[in-house]
Amino acid sequence: MKTDTDEVIYTINPRAANTKENLDLYKLLGRFIGKAIFEQMTIPVQLDRLLLKQIIGAEFTLDDLTTLDKPVIVQFSRIIAIAL
Repeated sequence: MKTDTDEVIYTINPRAANTKENLDLYKLLGRFIGKAIFEQMTIPVQLDRLLLKQIIGAEFTLDDLTTLDKPVIVQFSRIIAIAL
């Protein structure tokens, strides 16, 4: 995914098929990230905020979801504001 500033942010593709091969690749990526954290190494990639929060076990907020589909989340926020 590219941001407004042309930075590349890596996230999990929600449309990716749940095949054994894809799951094995995610597991391998997780091991690389885990090893880098264990070795206190910096990884030169920017991961999506939702993915990072999931890794550390933090709860998501509505603002975090804007990285997925900002227009949809803005409309959802307006609906919530009206309902309250």
